[in-house]
Amino acid sequence: MGPKAVKEELEKKYNIKIPYQTVFYERQRAANKLFGKWDDCFDYLFRFKAEIELRSPSSVVEIDTVTVEANAIDGHNWLYPIAFGFFDSETKNNWTWFMEQLGKALGPMNHLAICIDACKGLETAMKKVFPRAEQRECFRHLMENMKKRFIGNAYAKYMWPAARACTVEKFNKLMDKVIEVYPGVVPWLKEHHSLLWARSGFKEEIKCDFINNNLAKSWNAWIQAHKDLPLDILTDAIRHKTMILFEKRRYPRP
Repeated sequence: MGPKAVKEELEKKYNIKIPYQTVFYERQRAANKLFGKWDDCFDYLFRFKAEIELRSPSSVVEIDTVTVEANAIDGHNWLYPIAFGFFDSETKNNWTWFMEQLGKALGPMNHLAICIDACKGLETAMKKVFPRAEQRECFRHLMENMKKRFIGNAYAKYMWPAARACTVEKFNKLMDKVIEVYPGVVPWLKEHHSLLWARSGFKEEIKCDFINNNLAKSWNAWIQAHKDLPLDILTDAIRHKTMILFEKRRYPRP
């Protein structure tokens, strides 16, 4: 529970009023007693790495002192955690480091698609580390940017069906209608949204035709309750949740 939720719960339960700052600091004091101090958790993280490598020798655990997330979908179109990392900010260098570690974990892959949102740092890292992957971008983010540039409903009426179209012929037919209303849309897309966003352009060998990248939201919702934990405990909490997830989806079950 965050400070606001704790404050509301206490005031409701005991019929009193408590200053927010009091709740904030006392909640932190309680967290220190339960989980330890933040300063100590960084040292514990290296112990966590050593323990994982001891008990699961094939695992990839990287800690860089220069110091979020990556996930995928499985055959059932379910969220499938692959790797996670912790950064102070989403910079090009941080994303590049993360992508490099992800590449080590994945190993060589003949058919790989990476779909990103509007993060330019992530786009740069993707092109640098995975130059041969099919590089896609979230169509929902594209549309949000398009609304800022083009006024009217014509793009919404035809752009979504065009992105979902499975054939090039249908895609071109719908895009022609968009161009009739917005003649400058094609050069704008080439300049600002040059990655793949239309289903008709996806490789047939890659059996994933998602045009939206909603995985990030699913991931954030999945770990929401653990985000305020110290680093080492947060790491183990995510590991624990992942193990439970894999066990639930294990097939065939005994």
